[in-house]
Amino acid sequence: MAALLPIYSSVWQSVDFEEPAGDNKTGKQAVAIALGVVGLLTLIIQFPMAPTHTIRGVNYADVWHAALTLIGGGLLIAGALSLFLPRFIAARRKASDDGLVI
Repeated sequence: MAALLPIYSSVWQSVDFEEPAGDNKTGKQAVAIALGVVGLLTLIIQFPMAPTHTIRGVNYADVWHAALTLIGGGLLIAGALSLFLPRFIAARRKASDDGLVI
């Protein structure tokens, strides 16, 4: 962990969190991708971890199956919504401004 601190510090400085993003959509796309990846990992993590969490024939990684499925599915949905919902709303507003939507 301590070996990652210099890397983390240089990344933090290069990203420049002090400046506002403006019209840059990179942050929103990064959030959507991160939510999707973490959601997918949460959905499948119990299967690769099963061999290391099986003791005397009981798979202790499978105990959290329902919770991991709900959390992983929720993260995937949140990622999809954060990516596509702003586009849908913008298209709907543009169509409304053009008089195409009742």
